[in-house]
Formats: sequence, structure tokens, C-alpha cells
Amino acid sequence: MRRCFLVSVAVYAILLGKALFMPAEDYELSSSQPAHASTQLPPSAPSPSVIRDRHSKKHDVMLKNDDTASTPAYVLVSFKDLTALGDGLRLLVSDDGLSWSALPGEPLLLPLASIEGARVFRDPSVAWHDGWFHLVFTSDLCVDQVPGKWVCRRHGKPPRPVARFGYARSRDLVHWEAVRLVEAPIEDACSLWAPEVSVLPSEGDEPARLLVMFTATQAADLCPSQMRESVHRPFYMFGRPETGEELDTSTIRWSAPMPMAIGNGGSMIDLHAMRLPRQHESDHDDDHDDGGMRAQHGAPVAAHLSQGATRYLLIYKAEASRCGKGYSTPFEWTVGADYRNSSCALVLRQAVAEHPTGPWVDDPHAVGAFFPHAISRPCVEGPSMLQAADGGWLVLFDAYRTDCTLLVPGDTRGCGTVGGFPAAAANLHAVAGRSTKNSCGYQTKRRGFGALRSADLAVWYDVSGSVFSPADYKHGTAIKLPQRARTTMCELAGRSGALAPLCRGGVLSPRTKH
Repeated sequence: MRRCFLVSVAVYAILLGKALFMPAEDYELSSSQPAHASTQLPPSAPSPSVIRDRHSKKHDVMLKNDDTASTPAYVLVSFKDLTALGDGLRLLVSDDGLSWSALPGEPLLLPLASIEGARVFRDPSVAWHDGWFHLVFTSDLCVDQVPGKWVCRRHGKPPRPVARFGYARSRDLVHWEAVRLVEAPIEDACSLWAPEVSVLPSEGDEPARLLVMFTATQAADLCPSQMRESVHRPFYMFGRPETGEELDTSTIRWSAPMPMAIGNGGSMIDLHAMRLPRQHESDHDDDHDDGGMRAQHGAPVAAHLSQGATRYLLIYKAEASRCGKGYSTPFEWTVGADYRNSSCALVLRQAVAEHPTGPWVDDPHAVGAFFPHAISRPCVEGPSMLQAADGGWLVLFDAYRTDCTLLVPGDTRGCGTVGGFPAAAANLHAVAGRSTKNSCGYQTKRRGFGALRSADLAVWYDVSGSVFSPADYKHGTAIKLPQRARTTMCELAGRSGALAPLCRGGVLSPRTKH
């Protein structure tokens, strides 16, 4: 959509330091409460009142003056599927953490066509450290993908092509350099998916390092023609500077990939880790230099996460996806059933560890509104954790299918509530033909981004009905922009002139047209 010049400046301005998250009390809520919604919620949880569906409204913006240095800013690295199964790097920005917008003209900031040897561009992840944004991404669906197709050549016994992922760096998220494909020589590897990057700051004699987590499939004999029904196992690699003591060089030396233990060892993808806050850490952490892996000091966390040896939290997707059926058959889950050891999962789970490379243990205290041992409904992926301005927590995710049915048995009050909450609050709707006098069937209204919200990283609520994002954008990683990053971007704009109009101050505020 073409916008006027002022609106273009405003939308771009978010990227350079605008407020993103609004407190929980600023959510758009209906003043009326359904008679059947009687669940008592903690203050930071979404009210059982009907959350107005912001997907159906047109959004405009207005520019107002504010001190951008004192407000947080977030961006989401993303991509579109289109015909290339991932066409390159795109950015989404937001001023409230729930309503996301594309940059004017939807520019491709790192086109797939410019990355030598890459077959796809998917699952981008970014971290900032010492003046640089470090980007990683899925570069191949499998080690010998048929170009342009979700099909893999079925290699027999090794040797076969080496698994790999993409890497690049930038000072402003617009101009990228050191673009390359990084080999991950995993024995018998057939695929490598969804690398997630963070920065481990220097400690003692150890310089700052990149930590890249990902999952890979392996087969001693034939690789499958598709990876959907394979077992995806977690690995990690370190990236260290070739010379010097900081990650300020385009030459990074990568370690050998190492396996990582998570949960019960089942198939999984999309690993997103965060270092938990500790009471002794400094209050001046807006500009902490760990790539966004550490939560703010004083952030609310449940007691079991703030005591003892636990230091890290992980959100991941359980990818045991066969469900006993073919992919052409709609999937069904019963709310409240325990799918922990089932072949039918596709949910987000939470794990904890003493070290970012594990071993990770599933968190028995983490609960959601749908199933035991899961914090989300099924058919969501690509989790990305953020801290809201009011101190609460958000996990953004990608609701990538619309044919996954949730069955709610024994609902005698009529269809409309799932897990004690209005279905609309979770962006769910009753499905004709699936609802009876004894149960109701629900599906997500549309593909796209949704979100979970928690006050303490233990009890999670689905607030997807209040999330807006443009069509066709897929999951990546959302991060908070440190002030130093915003300053660097504006300094570069001043020198080159290319971004100068975007550093004139102001905060982008949503203005919804009903």
C-alpha cells in the first residue's frame, strides 16, 4: 500500500527507536462481559471481555513528539513464502507489540537472489552486539533440495552435501555484508532448519561469542523426500572472532556442531532461549550487550525460575507432527488431553536449564489454556519472546495452518469459550459441522501471527485475537533495539543521507479506523 510521505517517515521511524509495547491496560477491550465468562484472572492476564478483532480494521498512523531515547523499540525480522519458499529478509515494526506493520513498499533488504548458493531464505533470527546486527537464516530445506520445490533428492549413504545455514551482519538492518553460508558438518545430516542466534558476552578469558541453536534431521541410509515426518534433533554451534577479542570482525571461526538435550528427546524445531534475570544484576540494562538474550533486571518471574541454579528459559515447538494421519487430513485435538508422549503435538513447550547449551528440562510449572505440558494451542511455530513495557511477557508465534481443529467436550453453555476464555480472544471461531450438543469445534480464523501473554513466565494466556500483522509474512525473531543500536543507525543515516529523514524524532501511535 502506498502511503503519503509523512506516514512513510513515521513507519520507518519505529525502526530507529520508537515505543512498541503498550501496557496490558491499553489493550482494546469491549466493555461488555459475556455471561458465561466467569474465570477470575490475574491483573496482567487478558480480561474475559471480548477483545476486539483488530485484523478486521484498517490502520492509519499519526506522528507525535516524544523522547525516543527513553522508550523501547522492537523489530521483527521476517520473510514471505511466495514462489521461492522464502524470498529474502523483510522487516515488520510495531508501536504496541501487537499490531505489526511492514515498511512502506515492503522492501527486500537481503534478497535470496543475492545470496550465493542459498536455495531458500526462511526463519531469520537476529541479535545485536557491539555495533553489529548478526543475522542467521535457513538457507536450504534439505542438503540437496530441488531448487524452488519442497522436495529433496533422496541421497543414499554418505558422502552427501553438508548441512548449512546462512549468516550476514549489518549496522542498520538495511545494508548487509559478510553474507555467507556456514557449513555444519553433522553426521548423516539430511536437513538443518531454523537457526536461532544470540550473543554470549565476554566472561573471564572467553571473548564474546555467537551462539546458534538449530535442529537437524539425520539418516544413515536414504534421506526422506520431505522432512515433515522426520525427527528433528537440536544442535548448537559457537561463532568466535578469528582475531581480536570482540565480534567486530567479518571473519568468524565456527565450532563443530554439538548435540543438545531438550525435554524428552522428541522431534522439535524453532528454539528460542532467554537468560533469566537475577536480583544482583544492574538496573541499568536497557543497553545490555548480550544480543537480547538477557531479560531486564526486576522483571517478574515465577518463584521456581528466580531461585536455585536455573538461569535460562527455552520456548520450542514440539514437532512430532504425524498425528497418525497424512498431511492432507485435517488434524484434531481435544482440549485438556495429555499429548506429551503422543505422535500428535505441534505445540509450544517451555524448558529450563543452568546453561544455554543445556541440558534443558521441560518446565513442569509452565501451563497454558489448552493442554497439560504445553503453553500453546497446536499448529503454531516460530516462538519469539519479548518483554512488554509493563513488565509482562509476550511470546509471538506463527499460526501457520487453519485446518487444525480444537474439540471442547461437554460445553453445555453453547460454543464460544475455549479453556475458560472467549474463543475470539485467541483468534478462534466455531466450525460448522464440528460442533454438536456435546462438544464444540474451533479453528483459527486466519494464518499469521498470534501471541501468548504471561505475568510470570509460568501461566500463559492466548491473546491472538488482539494481534495484527500484514498478510503472507512468516515467523522470524523479534528483538528490542538497544539505545546504542538506534544511535548507530541514525549516525549512519546522517553520514550517508540514505536514512537521514528517518531520524527526526517522534513516536508512531496507532489510530484505528472503525
